[in-house]
Amino acid sequence: MKRSFLVVDDYESVRLSAKVIIERSGLIDVDVARSGAEAIEMCRSVHYDAILMDVCMPDMDGVTTAKHIQRIQPKALIFGWSVDPDIAKRMDNVFITTLHKDLRHESVTAICELIDRMLRYG
Repeated sequence: MKRSFLVVDDYESVRLSAKVIIERSGLIDVDVARSGAEAIEMCRSVHYDAILMDVCMPDMDGVTTAKHIQRIQPKALIFGWSVDPDIAKRMDNVFITTLHKDLRHESVTAICELIDRMLRYG
């Protein structure tokens, strides 16, 4: 069964690279949002099984965005991702987990597999 997935990141190259790699898994349909506000609007009209959220974005950070989305889609799995390896220590228990932002194919594929397992088995 195909899953719906949202990648939220303020850098276009990161959004598009993650989208391409995730779509290659064949398990997930991927949408992208360039800001927290755009992600919230998208979540009002589309159900997402999982969301990969950049933690540090201008205007609205990933934690604030995730809290808004949780009110709209309480069952969506929201994963934070950041280049800062210590970011998980500063999270407000909003994300399922915080992943290291790494766009190597094997890293993104591992994220897809983790999300698929979590959605399948809870």
